[in-house]
Amino acid sequence: MSTLSKPVFLKWLVIVLLLINAATLAYLYIGDKKKPGPPKKGRDFFEKELGLNPQQKIQHDSLHKIYSDKQQAIFSRIKVLKDSLYFNSNANNDSALVNYYTQKIGAELGTLETESFYHFKRVRTICTPEQQLKLDTIISRINNMQRGPRKQ
Repeated sequence: MSTLSKPVFLKWLVIVLLLINAATLAYLYIGDKKKPGPPKKGRDFFEKELGLNPQQKIQHDSLHKIYSDKQQAIFSRIKVLKDSLYFNSNANNDSALVNYYTQKIGAELGTLETESFYHFKRVRTICTPEQQLKLDTIISRINNMQRGPRKQ
């Protein structure tokens, strides 16, 4: 290649690469409009599935806020207990300490289940009889979802 054609070739190569980068960024920014959105939050899912009217949605939002705050507090306490379990128990290797923390974590999980039960009982009170049947079906499906490792 001659010295004159080398800079021209490099200029064209840079221009082509810049255009490819611009096209890629535009595609990523604009995106494919057919992509599904993020998973629906629990509150939105229940409102849609049950077909709540505007008044029921307001009541449900209020109940959901209270329930969510309680859940967050319980999860925070569980995190503190788990941190203590893994960091304090490993240093001491004390089975009594392990039992103490696991029982406390179990009690918090029990509290979480109790709160869930009463939350759905309250949600049930704002539903019509038809919506109550739908709610019962949804709760049954949730309770039957497999948690933990999958069975082979």
